[in-house]
Amino acid sequence: MRPSNELPVSVPTGEDVVTDGERALHLSTCRVFSSGVEFALTALNRTERHQLGRHPGHDLLLGLEFADGTVAIAPRFGRHGADSGLLRVTGSSGGRHTQQTFYLTRLPPPGPLTVRATIAGSDLPDLVVTLSGEEIRAAAERVRRLWPEAPPEAPAPPPELPAPEGSWFAGR
Repeated sequence: MRPSNELPVSVPTGEDVVTDGERALHLSTCRVFSSGVEFALTALNRTERHQLGRHPGHDLLLGLEFADGTVAIAPRFGRHGADSGLLRVTGSSGGRHTQQTFYLTRLPPPGPLTVRATIAGSDLPDLVVTLSGEEIRAAAERVRRLWPEAPPEAPAPPPELPAPEGSWFAGR
């Protein structure tokens, strides 16, 4: 998961956008942490009829092609896929706007990083944005660590509630 003790460095994503006249898709942010990269996709809809989440299976798809030829594809919303190191982190939607955030759990190798995205169930062409692996790795060197990362806290065990009165389990 992305570090909670760091201030990430933003890398420009360009102004590329794809649209079919009813929807538009844009890589809105690329934020670099010391050990990974967060990407945010923004989808805008002309009408609420095309709102993501309103129709099952219509979600944002994100895939990465690395300079060394390997790929990482984020699992579909609500599903588990092969562990490619690309996670779907958060999402928000309202009316005509949807944003989903993804986290790559490693830094890309030097060379071009091709980001591909589309909306499942649409006729939208793929959004293709090429970022620089070198630029991302250089940004990771500029991340500000605020404090040492704390080890994960073990959750407190749930309270043991008594069995209902008169139950066979009462008093056992």
